[in-house]
Amino acid sequence: KVDLLPIQEDFQIEIGDFIDEQTDVWHIGRFAVDSSINSFKVILLFKTLLTYAITPICKTQNSVMFAECDTKLFATLIRLQMDVKAIGKSMECLGSETVPIFGCSNGLFPFLRNNLIYTTSFSLNAS
Repeated sequence: KVDLLPIQEDFQIEIGDFIDEQTDVWHIGRFAVDSSINSFKVILLFKTLLTYAITPICKTQNSVMFAECDTKLFATLIRLQMDVKAIGKSMECLGSETVPIFGCSNGLFPFLRNNLIYTTSFSLNAS
């Protein structure tokens, strides 16, 4: 909560609007997927990586996630039952339209619950 996150600098997002003193804040770099890849193995890899990225966030109810996300992937996250919200205007970044997003542990947990097959090394205690 002391250091500036890229989402604050690049998108001028004030994270204080989304958190309080008790909130655990997580930043997930830049979510992006190469849309030319359409293989079952890549989908398995993607879901596995996504599961590992959000598992620590879902371990406590007072956790939130901020990320810079490719707009196509943002739509995919919503289809995967992740309650994430765009919190600012998009901009061109690394060759794709990128939007700042926010999600809380309760909104991410349904994806995790439905995809436990992709992780075996974490125990979940979220309710």
